[in-house]
Amino acid sequence: MTVIVLPAYRSVRLPAASLPLALGERLWREQGQGVGVTFPSPVTNDEWVLYNQGWLGRIVMAEGYVFDLQARLPLQNVWRMWAYAYGLERWPVVAGVYETGSVVDFLEGVGLLLAEGVLRLVRRGLWRQYGTVESRGAIRGRLVTADFGRGGLPLAIRTRHQVSGVDHEDNQILLYTLGQLLAAGWVDEARGVVGKAYHALRGEVGWRAFTAADCEGRVYSRLAADYEWLHGVCAFILEQLGPAATGDGRLMRSFVIKLPYLFEKFVAGWLGQNLAEGWQLQVQRSVPVRGVGGEVMRYQIDMVLAGPGGEVVVLDTKYKDGGRPGAADLNQMVAYAQLQGGKRAWLVYPGDGEERPFLAHFGAVEVGAAYFDLSGDLEVGGLRFWEQVVGGG
Repeated sequence: MTVIVLPAYRSVRLPAASLPLALGERLWREQGQGVGVTFPSPVTNDEWVLYNQGWLGRIVMAEGYVFDLQARLPLQNVWRMWAYAYGLERWPVVAGVYETGSVVDFLEGVGLLLAEGVLRLVRRGLWRQYGTVESRGAIRGRLVTADFGRGGLPLAIRTRHQVSGVDHEDNQILLYTLGQLLAAGWVDEARGVVGKAYHALRGEVGWRAFTAADCEGRVYSRLAADYEWLHGVCAFILEQLGPAATGDGRLMRSFVIKLPYLFEKFVAGWLGQNLAEGWQLQVQRSVPVRGVGGEVMRYQIDMVLAGPGGEVVVLDTKYKDGGRPGAADLNQMVAYAQLQGGKRAWLVYPGDGEERPFLAHFGAVEVGAAYFDLSGDLEVGGLRFWEQVVGGG
């Protein structure tokens, strides 16, 4: 196996002979959003130039190559960002993965976390849902009188009765995710526990495929509260799997955290848990704009804050190296603020506490760069970020 390390936001140059051309083409086509690929040519002195655009994880290629994508951030802070992004920070049980020192250890920890949580549910008793079903044959429950016509008794009598069972979506999501985790080869030491949890569910729960979106926005009763954090873990796992989950059975599949996307979810998650009194947050607000000819365009705004005095603040995350806004970004934020009737808009960048402030005025609209410091204590960084966003810099 050949391991190629790609630090975040740094170009790595390799001799042309060190990568097969077909592999380079696959990397460019399949992972080009996260890894910039420049092919060998006279311009590059016949070298490959690879550039990690802020992703974290491992890209495993069938030819025996592994691309190790490294982040600038402390890994412990990445894991805490993960918890906020997927609504897990309120659950003390997830804290055990915060101190893992590598992507591989983190995957083991997440897999063990899910498996042990499922086994606790099984020991305590899986959540049962109740419903009404119809059956034919022996009379049980209430007769369906609509079947009785002028012709006398029907040949088969239908009845309706209440049933309860564990074979429903809340449990099916857990089973499906455990199965995908085993197939992906992301766990080694925890594989036995993950397999035990999978088989504990398999006897009672039917198999159905789910997506990460199916795990989010669900409603939980007090008795089924543990399912909330378990489904949060499932959402994360299924989101990283992608279409490669049904691939060729390699022992270790690619695992990539798209930090730009994680950063956006983290900022929204942190704000959602730490809003000051009277403030409200709307995430991924879709705003329609009708053109002169009647056509409708839609703008997708990352976040909109509404204050107690009617103040509106627009936020848009930009996970970029350097963290300085360009003209196109500034124009975009002016438009977003005007669409929402606001006078303040912020481009939100990851920071390290050393950034120079930026603030500009475009008529009645104030646009600035706000920084969420990810280099140290995230709670301290979050409070400074909040003061900047609502206080004006």
